[in-house]
Amino acid sequence: MAADLLTRDPHRARIQVLTGPASLRLRDLVAVVADVLGRPIAIDPLTPEQAVLRRPAWLPEPVLRTLLAAEAAAVGVPAPVNNTVERATGRPPRAFRDWVAANRADFAAA
Repeated sequence: MAADLLTRDPHRARIQVLTGPASLRLRDLVAVVADVLGRPIAIDPLTPEQAVLRRPAWLPEPVLRTLLAAEAAAVGVPAPVNNTVERATGRPPRAFRDWVAANRADFAAA
């Protein structure tokens, strides 16, 4: 996909938003990985204050707070889905479950 977008004229100098075939929340993504691996995966959400305390040095605190505010505002709002991948490649995007299954060994090692 990346090579196609970088080398074909119709895509040059355009911002392309790539999505899969479905809008998935973080909990949905984790549930898919857990199901494919056949083991539970716990989600331990952080409060904004905990996130600030654990902030990596390279991430400025105001940027983190902006990201946290945007995430909080988007709760319950599905992410958009588009057909950019299919238009660019002629093939439908791969489902997240299929991608996880194809890369199961990488997830199992983590």
